[in-house]
Amino acid sequence: LKLAHRQPPGAPDPEPPAARTRGASACGGGMKRKEKTTKTKTKGDGGSKGQRYSVEEGWKFSTLGLIFIGLALLLCVLALFSVTRIGNFGFDSGACGHVEVGPRHGATTPQRTMGKLGEDAVSGALSTVLLYDRLGPFEVNYTVPAGCWPGGAIVIYHFY
Repeated sequence: LKLAHRQPPGAPDPEPPAARTRGASACGGGMKRKEKTTKTKTKGDGGSKGQRYSVEEGWKFSTLGLIFIGLALLLCVLALFSVTRIGNFGFDSGACGHVEVGPRHGATTPQRTMGKLGEDAVSGALSTVLLYDRLGPFEVNYTVPAGCWPGGAIVIYHFY
């Protein structure tokens, strides 16, 4: 709370009226307005190199849309190629199929092993794989998955 000092009636004011007005400068004068009489912007050199951007000839929203549609079509073609080549989208480590081997006595932990088919493998034919686990090696017969080719990768699900 500020207390104002009161002057006795008829006493002169300690500050001149100009200093009490809003926006007064420290030297006691009022605000001054300076008018510009000269041009302040200057043009660039006429010898600047390169083309200027033109809204009429520049990239439009339709061009950007066509680029996105083209990228989406490219992605679809790649997915189609992946399906026709390996039989899936490649989410299974590029394997053309999988084989499930039942557990043998004493094996309880599920395991996933990547395998490679031999050069004489035929889709739908019987084949043999030799697996090694903590109980030692064991040989398992399985059917080569449909859609697999010689030398293709397969996933073998078995127990450890």
